[in-house]
Amino acid sequence: MRTKTKRGRGPSRRVPPEILAVAEAVSLKDFAMLHGFSVHMVRTFITQGLPVNRYPGRFTIPRMAGARWLERFRSDRVGQIVDSVLQDLKRSA
Repeated sequence: MRTKTKRGRGPSRRVPPEILAVAEAVSLKDFAMLHGFSVHMVRTFITQGLPVNRYPGRFTIPRMAGARWLERFRSDRVGQIVDSVLQDLKRSA
């Protein structure tokens, strides 16, 4: 009977979030997990200009540069809509 031994990080093992928070560059899977996207969506972002380091057989994404690139697409439109609705409610009250 074989006993299970703890092995190194393989394709199915995740990097703990506390390590990801200080990593210089992360894998596609880790970047996707960190920002709540699928790996397919991250690959689409790469075709649209997401910074990436290309190595034979793998890609890594600079964590800070990738976060800055994603920030361009975030908007506060929802916050503006909420503020507008609240102002309308205050006026009618």
